[in-house]
Amino acid sequence: VKGELMPTNGGQRLENENVHVVYDAIASHFSETRYKPWPLVEQFVQSQSAGALIADVGCGNGKYLHLNPTAYMVGSDRSSELIGICKTRGFEALVADMMHLPYRSNCFDAVMSIAVLHHISTRERRIHAIRELVRVLRPGGTLLITVWALEQKDKTYEAQDVFIPWKLQQKYLKKDEPHQSQEEPTTTLTQQSTATASLVSLLTDTTNTNTTTTTTATIYTATTYTPTTSTTTDTSVAATQSKDGEWKGKGPRLDREEWKKKKKEDRRQQRAARKPQTDRDTQMVTFNRYYHLYVDGELAELAAEAGGVVVDKAECDHENWYLL
Repeated sequence: VKGELMPTNGGQRLENENVHVVYDAIASHFSETRYKPWPLVEQFVQSQSAGALIADVGCGNGKYLHLNPTAYMVGSDRSSELIGICKTRGFEALVADMMHLPYRSNCFDAVMSIAVLHHISTRERRIHAIRELVRVLRPGGTLLITVWALEQKDKTYEAQDVFIPWKLQQKYLKKDEPHQSQEEPTTTLTQQSTATASLVSLLTDTTNTNTTTTTTATIYTATTYTPTTSTTTDTSVAATQSKDGEWKGKGPRLDREEWKKKKKEDRRQQRAARKPQTDRDTQMVTFNRYYHLYVDGELAELAAEAGGVVVDKAECDHENWYLL
């Protein structure tokens, strides 16, 4: 892997509260809406040779894990609830964080991560996530990444970073469902009770170094069109506040303290707005999911900075950006 850019901790709380906790809460309902494979992904999986070892990072309910019966597919997801659904369907899957994949380096013939990277909240963490995907891919393997795009046919978003709601009926909500953030788990082999003996050779990495490995990879960027309303945050600042949010005023001390209190209250209100909300009339619970919507060329730029992959071409196909 080229260089070493460690992820910052700044985005973890946002991802925990508005991605990880949310998908555990909506897993059963979400799974019912995810049953039809994307043609782009289906073609990628079925194009792999017989006996190929394929990793689906962020596999969700496992809807792609059965598409190539001649290959050996392993799914992983941060949501234990979604992995539970995979297990009931007889798929090989385990709980794992894409920021710290529990696999040996250079062991998969193909790696795919479908509609996952847009839930990563900082540029540094996105680059690190791509490097993890490349790390577990063998030299000459193929890589498939899809993300939601900012440029959409029937929807205009005001910003790249948005909260997209998921409305959940009460019948899908667990009575003891926690709505608070939890710490990111550290995935280890001993914690993966769902991993079978056939995965042991994949789950022990003894060769992970910082040396550069160039892998010829195929990266597709797919656009998903979703008829939802984007949620934006008020980014206005006080006259005595600089653009980066730091105090730059020269007024009395009292003004500075008042500004600090206002800033603290604004943050509290923003966090409260991101938490699940229950409609008294419909009794539906709205969960806000964090998304970073990609612009043309952004994913390719991140892949180039991550290193270790070669992109052959970039084209647009039916309003989907893909890199080959």
